Amino acid sequence: MGCALVTGAGRRLGLAMARALAADGWPVALAARQSFADAEAEARAISGRGGKALAIRGDLADRQTPARVVREAMEELGPVTLLVNSAAVFVDDSVRNAGPDTIDANINTNLVAPMLLTRAFSSQLPPSTQGCVINMLDQRVSNPTPRYMSYTASKVALEAMTRTWALELAPAVRVNGIAPGMALPDHQSDEAAMARWTSGFPMGRGTSPEEVCDALRFLVQAPSVTGQIIYLDGGQRLGWQHPPGGYPLGPDVA
Repeated sequence: MGCALVTGAGRRLGLAMARALAADGWPVALAARQSFADAEAEARAISGRGGKALAIRGDLADRQTPARVVREAMEELGPVTLLVNSAAVFVDDSVRNAGPDTIDANINTNLVAPMLLTRAFSSQLPPSTQGCVINMLDQRVSNPTPRYMSYTASKVALEAMTRTWALELAPAVRVNGIAPGMALPDHQSDEAAMARWTSGFPMGRGTSPEEVCDALRFLVQAPSVTGQIIYLDGGQRLGWQHPPGGYPLGPDVA
């Protein structure tokens, strides 16, 4: 089985996926930066339940960090056979107000880091061992909006890399992506606000951490699937029933 490395694993979807993989018996390395204390607490909890886990601190925007994170996971838990590129930053900008700081923040963590992580991952994979890379994307790769320009650019490029790496690394490594819509309330809102956001989607709902984990499990277990993107968005990317003012919704929109 080897071990799984999940980046951005201290909170939200990254934490949910790390926890799910540990429950399935994977030794898990949880990589985190700002949420490292949460990743460390979860690693202790996994170990307390009889599993194997390691928390690794690192800023993936630093070009030296991805290779170190893969190396530490391998040295402590064995070869990394599953890489989940989940760490991301979500800095709002547009073509009118973007600057080097917003562009670099999004591109370095959301695109360059997965490139370097995947390179290090493929280099350490033992011969005759099947590897799997899962890139966490976003429904907006098929549904761009004027906001979050460089974030969107990073995710669109990572979607292209998902298909590119699937070709380059086959048959030793399968590479797939998960593109969620809204799965959790954002940091400034709650479940009620999320319900207002998602009520206009074709399915009247977004996704959930549990559904994301189910998709992850499917991709890990399906040996013929590579170069595929699974959208979990309640139909949001189809562009139906969007409110007239677009997103985000104002406080007066029901």
